[in-house]
Amino acid sequence: MKLSLLLVLGVAAAACAPARGVPQGLRHQRIVITAEPVTQMLLTGPPQTAGMRSGRVVLKPGQAMHRHSTKGNEEILLFLQGRARVVLGQQPLALEAGQALYVPPATEHEVVNDGTEELRYVFTVAPAGR
Repeated sequence: MKLSLLLVLGVAAAACAPARGVPQGLRHQRIVITAEPVTQMLLTGPPQTAGMRSGRVVLKPGQAMHRHSTKGNEEILLFLQGRARVVLGQQPLALEAGQALYVPPATEHEVVNDGTEELRYVFTVAPAGR
């Protein structure tokens, strides 16, 4: 499976200024998500974006993405395949393919593959309150 994301910055090239830190003239970027079971960075922050970072994670059954904090960022997790148990703060949540989870700033969280197949998800992190 090959999944392609097209990221568009701004509404219309003539009507919007580029985001802070984004090179003049950059309006979109095509990113191809690989099929390999690896962690893949999609957006890495400035100068590619104005501060947003994104990546794809693949966890085998029983594997986990370590507990960490969003600190001054907010994050969204978009689940593409499999089943997950996300511990958000102290609250366990069950999520599966086709669902998304918003993680507020300063929130510790951990993602665990509770299923029998690979868990695949995309995370997007951006500075909060800007």
